[in-house]
Amino acid sequence: MLSVSELNEKAKALLEATLDYVEVSGEISRLTKHASGHWYFTLKDEKSSISA
Repeated sequence: MLSVSELNEKAKALLEATLDYVEVSGEISRLTKHASGHWYFTLKDEKSSISA
């Protein structure tokens, strides 16, 4: 069983080894400004979403 950190490290290594440059398109939703000044949002399309 992997820890969350181990899974993230493996995913990062795999993506860095296989993807040199990536452009992503989608719709921004749930745009929120945190009290710290950071912005958070969800990038989504018809089938999937990524929180950032």
